[in-house]
Amino acid sequence: MGSFVAANTISMILVLASAVLSPGSSCVINCISKRSDDVSPLQAVVEQLSQQLVHLTAQVEANKNRIDDTQRAVGFTARKKLADVHGLRLYETIVFDDVVYNAGDGYDPETGFFTAPVAGSYVFFLQTMLHNLDEERLFLDITKNGSTLARAHVGYSNFENGSTMVTTHLVQGERIMVRITLGSQFWGEFYTTFAGFRISST
Repeated sequence: MGSFVAANTISMILVLASAVLSPGSSCVINCISKRSDDVSPLQAVVEQLSQQLVHLTAQVEANKNRIDDTQRAVGFTARKKLADVHGLRLYETIVFDDVVYNAGDGYDPETGFFTAPVAGSYVFFLQTMLHNLDEERLFLDITKNGSTLARAHVGYSNFENGSTMVTTHLVQGERIMVRITLGSQFWGEFYTTFAGFRISST
């Protein structure tokens, strides 16, 4: 609504400025000249209209950017290329290097970080499969700026699946990643995936 009003105001200013400055505007100029021999009032009006036009144009552009951010799609799904993932260190960030989908380019397959391109409420999902009985349990944590938000826990049976999901608010630039907090191996490919998407701009 604000953009519509601002756009209409700009149009009115342009029409008025065109009428004042056009070659056919002798009537307007003559009328002003009859009241005063000083043309400075006319110049002041033109300058004021120009300043208002610049201000309103900036407002329209700012509103357009806010609308673009609100409607911007952000979401990703990524998985491990390797089937047999092992030798992981405690608290290591899991890098999901096979990107299936990455709207908004928030997920980085080089680092394993999802960095919020715009602020909003986000949902993140993680699933994994236990490698084998050499290790009894496996913890994979969804973390935000280094703090655990949710954990996928599997253990005590071979090929067991575990998953978790969390909803959180992110400001632009905040990071989400997956870290291993127990165990050192799991099955990759389709069996361990990381996904997330924005559900609202607030």
